[in-house]
Amino acid sequence: MGTTGDPRGAPHGAPPPLAGLSVLVSLLTAVPLRGGTTVVLPTPAFHAWGYLNLTLVALLGSTAVLPHRFDPADTLRQVEEHRASGLVVVPAMLHRLLKVPAGRHDTSSLGIVVVSGAAFPVELALRAERRFGPVLYDLYGSTEAGYVSVASPADRRAAPGTVGRPLPGVQLRLLDADGREVPRGQPGRVFVRGALTFAGYQDGGDAQQVDGLVATGDAGRLDADGRLFVEGRTDEMVVTGGENVFPAVVEAALAEHPAVAEVAVAGVPDETYGARLVAYVAVVVNLTVTRPTSPGFLTVYPGGQPLPATSNLNFVAGETRANRVIVPVGTDGTVAIYNRSGSSHVIVDVNGWYTAGGAVAGGSEFAGLTPFRFEDTRRSVLGPMVNETRTYQVAGSAGIPAAGTADAPTAVVLNVTAIHAATTTGGYFTIYPADVATRPTVSDVNFTGNQTVPNLVVVKLAPDGAFSLAAATPDAAHAVIDVLGYYTRA
Repeated sequence: MGTTGDPRGAPHGAPPPLAGLSVLVSLLTAVPLRGGTTVVLPTPAFHAWGYLNLTLVALLGSTAVLPHRFDPADTLRQVEEHRASGLVVVPAMLHRLLKVPAGRHDTSSLGIVVVSGAAFPVELALRAERRFGPVLYDLYGSTEAGYVSVASPADRRAAPGTVGRPLPGVQLRLLDADGREVPRGQPGRVFVRGALTFAGYQDGGDAQQVDGLVATGDAGRLDADGRLFVEGRTDEMVVTGGENVFPAVVEAALAEHPAVAEVAVAGVPDETYGARLVAYVAVVVNLTVTRPTSPGFLTVYPGGQPLPATSNLNFVAGETRANRVIVPVGTDGTVAIYNRSGSSHVIVDVNGWYTAGGAVAGGSEFAGLTPFRFEDTRRSVLGPMVNETRTYQVAGSAGIPAAGTADAPTAVVLNVTAIHAATTTGGYFTIYPADVATRPTVSDVNFTGNQTVPNLVVVKLAPDGAFSLAAATPDAAHAVIDVLGYYTRA
């Protein structure tokens, strides 16, 4: 399927034997697939990307694992089962693989993950490298042009977002609208020529060519070291206020925000600028209900939209429960949360930006507190503690506004982990404002003998910005506290 939407055949003439060999050698030089290994290939062989890698694996005498269909968890299971050293995917597959909880399958055997077939966002690459290590190789090309360049892990470390340098034997030029070559660092239309450049469409049409180089349909730029950056499709370019803007560049910038799960940018008409960009965003929302007094459910949905009938998080009385959802942002730029319960404590965390619903019944609430992004996690290890109480000062500590100032915290989000140091008995921790004279009878973290238990706790601070942690333990136990963020309004 071409960019016009019409199906078109794009035949490639057979390259001369030596040229075909040179293509194979250049690919294997840039992408370290090796013989005698095992490669999992969930990419379909009817697609050029899947077919190429199946051919390479066969030529190398390696073992190809071909799933009947793509399933993220099953793909990782096959990597573990076969101790595969290679995995071939497209970006959408990689995105779904990362949704499988880390640690469920052993993927330490992977030495190479090859990605191609679509744009590879920087944010996705970073998340994949955190999961699998520096093993990602991004191959850029097109049906018409063949394979153009490969970005290695070293390329992405040096120049995030690059698709690498042209492969040996590939000639690449960036041209302006008049067919003139643009300077380094300036965007231009990508034209290439190589051993796998196509011979024209089957219906007799052809892609635009200049001096024997074929247009890929992409816009890109070269950095000072000759690395190529693809900035979007030339047919997606938006002219706004006389400036040429590619939506893919804006999408990549927005995708770097930790709260953004999915984003698409498009051009729309504008009376002043001729056209403007609109971003359609879905954000990550972490919901936690802390010990509600009655059962109920939460529904998170785009702001300004009708309330859906389905719920995102169901809970029962007296239970602390968390859930992570992805929800589109409404046309008014907001996300709404509907709490149907008699009373509950609702925490909404958009990847570090916090707000609270408090005891909201039958209403919609999202921005109850001024958000504050806590850049540096501050950790305190309190212990061993045996039937004692300690005070933890938040306001006025490193980087946090002092009590009495406009941005002083009034409540704090804690990740409390109880590490029991004895072997037989258990205990509990209670966390409360430091100015409370009598310790509450409700515990926040309970644990049994020789057990490590984490829990998310929200505690209101005393006027001086401190909270207390009391241990009811017959013998020693530690509490590890991570301050995740804080509220600046009661």
